[in-house]
Amino acid sequence: FNLAMQSMGMAETLTSLRIGILSSIAGEIVAASVARTRPERQHRFELLFGSERELTGHLAKGRIDVALTLVGRGGDRFLELPVHTEGYALAMAADHPLAQDGEIGADRLANEVMIVRRHCEALSDTSRFFTERGVRPHFALRSTNDERVLQMVGAGLGITVMPQSYRAQDVVRPRLSGFDLTRTLGWAATQDAEHMLRASPPVMAEIARQLVGRG
Repeated sequence: FNLAMQSMGMAETLTSLRIGILSSIAGEIVAASVARTRPERQHRFELLFGSERELTGHLAKGRIDVALTLVGRGGDRFLELPVHTEGYALAMAADHPLAQDGEIGADRLANEVMIVRRHCEALSDTSRFFTERGVRPHFALRSTNDERVLQMVGAGLGITVMPQSYRAQDVVRPRLSGFDLTRTLGWAATQDAEHMLRASPPVMAEIARQLVGRG
């Protein structure tokens, strides 16, 4: 009973840490960071995944303290701390005939089957890039689950375009020639949570380290 009461007392003294994560950030980065830092030991910890729009709404309504999302897009609603800038690349099965090429032009993909990441912030740019080059592929899968997309890419169902930080054992990431779009990921917070950006709790620092390590 005493141990139970002590545990309850410790839980009441833990500070709250509610983190939102952009859903197009590789889940394994977040999972590895949580496993390394065990944030539930230092905080009443909550983790929430969502789109850029959803995370913005959660921040504005005070439902989360900080969000790892797209930053540097001209808004001044939240405080921002950039972490990592990355580009996009193709994702294809390691046994694909083009897998050994480090860079592939859109014209060589005209007859390829593709997979659509419907939640991708670069979807319209990617679609326009291929359309302007006369590439109108058949789509074998449309998904908002990046882990599933990687599994199906590795299985040879089709190819796709993903942020460079995504990795899988049976998937290669050649560059898409001429597609130079980048995104900047960083922490966003309201004025009330500015101290968290300065203090950088261990789990936040580890997520940032893992992201940079994928660059």
